[in-house]
Amino acid sequence: VSNREERESYIDAFIELLDQVFLENKITVDISGRPKHFYSIYKKLVQGDRHFNELYEFWPHCKTN
Repeated sequence: VSNREERESYIDAFIELLDQVFLENKITVDISGRPKHFYSIYKKLVQGDRHFNELYEFWPHCKTN
């Protein structure tokens, strides 16, 4: 996904899909997401204090009610 608008659309669609799955399983959650700029993710990786799999920017955040 190349630009911010596309990332926002992707995130919205993914959140909608997750909402549906949780609703079907009678699980109440609040799901949030926002697009991050690629440069901020890149900076975290180059600083050397984080590995790719430790970056939560790529995973949805869910909180049960």
